[in-house]
Amino acid sequence: MKSQNILYLVFVMLFPLISIQSSAQTIEQQTLEHLKQIKAISADADEKTVEGYNKQLDEAWKFFDAKKLSVLPILRRELSRELQREQPNNMLLLDIGYYLRQGSTADKELSKAALFSLNPAAEIVYVNQQQFFEFAYSVAADQDPRVLPFLDKAFLRQKMTAYVPQHALGLNETLVCVFLYGIHGEAS
Repeated sequence: MKSQNILYLVFVMLFPLISIQSSAQTIEQQTLEHLKQIKAISADADEKTVEGYNKQLDEAWKFFDAKKLSVLPILRRELSRELQREQPNNMLLLDIGYYLRQGSTADKELSKAALFSLNPAAEIVYVNQQQFFEFAYSVAADQDPRVLPFLDKAFLRQKMTAYVPQHALGLNETLVCVFLYGIHGEAS
C-alpha cells in the first residue's frame, strides 16, 4: 500500500512536468508548421489560393498572439536561422520580421535585419506591397541611417502603392516615398 502511495505521489508530481514538456513540443511543432506554410506561399497563385494563404496567415498570427510567450523564442530562432541562409525565404522575412516588429527592442533589431535582408525585387514582396510598405514605414520611423539606402533600392526603383486606412488614403508611388522618407526625418 505504501509503495502505491509513493508511486501515486511520483506520478502526481511528474505529470505536470510531462504535460508541460508535451505541450511545449506541441507548440513548437505547431509554430514550425505555420512557418513551413508561410515559406510555401507563392506569388503566382490564383485568387482562390491567395484566399487560402490569407487564412493561413491569419491563423498563424492568431496562434502566435495566443501563445506569445512560448512562440516568440521559436520565431526569433527560426528568423535568425533564415537570415543565415544564402537565399533566405522572402515571405518568411517579410511576415515574421513584420510580426516581431511589434515586440521588444531586441525583436525590433532582429526585425530590421529581416527587412534589410529582403529582396525588394522579389515577386512575393511585390504582391505583398501593403505589408512591405507598413514594415518599411515602421522601420523608417526609427530614423536608423541604414534605412535610407534600403528605401532607395526598394521604393525608388519600382512602382509600389499602398493604402493608409486611418486617412482613407491611397498612395501612389510618389506618395509612398513621401511617407517613407518623411517619417525618417531630416536625414532624408
